Amino acid sequence: GTVAADETRVGHVHTRTEGWIEKVFVDFTGDIVKSGQPMFTVYSPEMLASQQELLLAARARDLMHANPLASAAEHGESLFEAAKRRLQLWDLSDDQIEQVLRTGQPIRDITVRAPMSGFVTERNAFPNQKVTPDSDLYTITDLSHVWIVADVYESDIATIKVGDTASITFTNTATPPQKARVTYIQPQVDPTTRTVQVRLEVHNSAMRLKPKMFVNVEFGIATTPQLTVPIDAVLDTGDRQTVFVDRGNGYLEPRRVNAGERFGDRVV
Repeated sequence: GTVAADETRVGHVHTRTEGWIEKVFVDFTGDIVKSGQPMFTVYSPEMLASQQELLLAARARDLMHANPLASAAEHGESLFEAAKRRLQLWDLSDDQIEQVLRTGQPIRDITVRAPMSGFVTERNAFPNQKVTPDSDLYTITDLSHVWIVADVYESDIATIKVGDTASITFTNTATPPQKARVTYIQPQVDPTTRTVQVRLEVHNSAMRLKPKMFVNVEFGIATTPQLTVPIDAVLDTGDRQTVFVDRGNGYLEPRRVNAGERFGDRVV
């Protein structure tokens, strides 16, 4: 199997408006960030103008409240709410909006924060860089929970189903195995390797599992009692398979057999 990032735990950092990056707080790939942590600040003339519109709408609302016409007061309130909603859609927090209204001054540099906790796996944000809403500035990956993609031979896939548990072992035998659970089985067979990809999920709080790492996946298969012999005991000539039964006193009796599944160093 191969370790892969859980695709449901990958986040991207964008801005909602055009602007220029002023300060960068997360400046290298591999850094660990927490949800809500400042990533960088951005100066956006469009955002600045919208904050000024909010302040004008707030003043107009206050003036229209004194108007004896109820429709005028409602109109002033709707203009204020529209200006406020526009800033919210651009990811300006309620605290920042309250700061603008309280101080009467727009915020020049808006701080963009991490949407989730995890490792920075890609960084494309640098000081004085112009950014647009389609700029993918950071990729954050949560590796506390990862996928294992295992290649299972098509002859064995019928014995595996979603929900089964498996044991993840490492090439370093000193590392204890970990439990994983099957969550998805690919519907098609790879025509080159004749294998089916099986996806397992595993907790990775200790961060022992790294993306692209190779591991061994052992599935516990429930079978009926069967006769097995050491794999080396079967003489396979190509058109027939034979074992030799020890009858005692040095007498060995050849017995033709059909070999089945292999379990470790033994075969059915």
